[in-house]
Amino acid sequence: KQAYALVSILGDKPLLRFIYVESEYRRKGFAGELLQALNQHFPALGTTVAVPERFSSLFQRAGYTTMAISQYEMKAEL
Repeated sequence: KQAYALVSILGDKPLLRFIYVESEYRRKGFAGELLQALNQHFPALGTTVAVPERFSSLFQRAGYTTMAISQYEMKAEL
């Protein structure tokens, strides 16, 4: 199949760093199948990558949930 993923296993839990599907194979279910296979192989798999809104349903169908996001703005007076 023409879908690829990079998973980092160096930290406390495995992290999905990216997923790629070749253009001619997109919208055919390859990404969803790959995400489900990764979830089975790495049960605690998470990602620190921001997922664009248009892909959120793909990740949700594969068993991912949305995490609460905290954003901090910092300012330094010079």
